[in-house]
This record gives sequence, C-alpha cells and structure tokens, in this order.
Amino acid sequence: MFEQEKQKWDKLKTVRDFFEFIEDPEVDATGYFMKLCDLKKRSSWVSARIDFDYDATEILKGEPQIRANEISNTTRTPYEIKNHHQKYGFTNGYERYKINDEMIKIVEALGFEEGYSAYVNNQPPGIMMYRHIDFGMCYQYEQIARAQADKGAKLKEHGGALKENENILDMEFDKELRQPKGLKPLWRCLVALDDWHEGQILNWEPGLWKNFKKGDVLFWDFRHTPHSTANTGVHDRPLLKITGTIKDDSYILEARDKNIINNIKI
Repeated sequence: MFEQEKQKWDKLKTVRDFFEFIEDPEVDATGYFMKLCDLKKRSSWVSARIDFDYDATEILKGEPQIRANEISNTTRTPYEIKNHHQKYGFTNGYERYKINDEMIKIVEALGFEEGYSAYVNNQPPGIMMYRHIDFGMCYQYEQIARAQADKGAKLKEHGGALKENENILDMEFDKELRQPKGLKPLWRCLVALDDWHEGQILNWEPGLWKNFKKGDVLFWDFRHTPHSTANTGVHDRPLLKITGTIKDDSYILEARDKNIINNIKI
C-alpha cells in the first residue's frame, strides 16, 4: 500500500516537487502523510487565553470565501476530492471567511510574523469534516503567490530569507517539517471565537477539545495529529485558524511542557 506515493516521496527534493506530489490526482497525499505520522507525537494543548471584546457573528454576516457544503480545490487535493469527498459525500466541512482588523489584532498578539495565513473557519450545525492530517498546503500556496508578486522576494515573513532572485519553488523541501528547508518551524493554532456548545465535536486525537471558552488558543503538532470535527448542535462554531512562524514560540513550548498558559489582553 502507498508504494507509488513512497517512490515519488523518496525522489522529492524541492518545494516544486512537493506541489507536484500533492497535486497529482493519482497520489493519495493525505493517506500517505497519515501513514508517516508518528502517533507518539500527536498532541494538542491550550497555550494562551486572549481577552478580546469582539462578536464573531459580525464576520459571519458576510459572504464566505468557501461554503461549508461545497467541495473546494483550494482546501483539498485532487485525489481527496475524487476518492474521499465525492465518493463518501464529504464537503469542505466549514465556511471560510476573510479576517478583519479585529482578527489581525489577535494574530499579532500571538506573535505571528508577517506572511501568516489566517481565516475564520465556521462550522454550521449539521456539518462535519472528515478525519485527515494537515500539511500546510494553503499556507505554502500563499507564500508562493507572495513571492511571485514580489520579484525581489526575500521572504523575511518566513523567519528566514531567500537569496535574492531565488524562486521559492526551487528551494529544498524539508520532508520532516513539511515546509521549505532552513526556515523557522511553522506553527498552527485555533482561537475560539465563541464558547463551546453542546454537540460541537472537535476530535484532536487522541482526545477531544471541549468546554473551551471564547479566547482559548489551541496549538497542535499538525504534522502528526489526525483530527476531525462535526457540529451536531444548534450553534455556529467559529474559530480563527492561523498558520505561520512565531517571533518567540517559548510561550507555546512552556504551555506544552509545563502547562503554563499565557494570558493576553487586547
């Protein structure tokens, strides 16, 4: 099983190779990354609590970029669409909204560096997201778009720097971290924009994230932690999802290793 994927993965050298790998309609990238998971490393933990005065329903009044009940090639690979979503009836699993200035304040308060990727993901009642593993696809597509828009790209937003005129697609790919090599490790987190409500299921293996309060910030080892969600209740479940490098990630590691949670006021 996954013989084809392993052969292609073993030959993979650059960021360009990585995108060709995940965009190949015959390659089950998600399944293969699931196989590569070290389940001993799967983990999720609350690292911070942010005190902010903003009603997330204001964002939900707008038009989402992606609807929960559609199948989007922005968030799913070609293989996933054909062999998971269309075959079993899965959809995108959440509404994706563009962030506003209030959300940017939260992103910056958490120390994310320029070039982050952030969206409000809302899961309406009656919607579910299938079990999967993350590999930073949307974030890395956005970095390529930024680099191509800036011909002199040095990608200071990565926490590293490209050599002048170097193409991000030609950078060596770090297979262990699933990102361009030589850059700061990527972090991914979710910020609760509302309190948890009964019927909202967030399965971050091997446990559940529940009873959270507005402002709780969940980080997880996204390279090794399978997860899935469902909303069997009657309330929307809005979360701010952020991916990027962190100026100082010591508070994240301190929360993981010592259970010391950082309290932040906006």
